[in-house]
Amino acid sequence: ILEKYHKQSGKRLWDAKHENISNEIDRIKKGNDNMQIE
Repeated sequence: ILEKYHKQSGKRLWDAKHENISNEIDRIKKGNDNMQIE
C-alpha cells in the first residue's frame, strides 16, 4: 500500500512540476515573439 501511495504522490508532484515548466516555456516563447515583432 505504501509503495502505491508513493508512486501516486510522486506522479502528482511530477505533473505539477511539468505544468510549471510548460508555463515557463509558453512565457518565454511569448517573450521571444514580442521581441521579434519590434
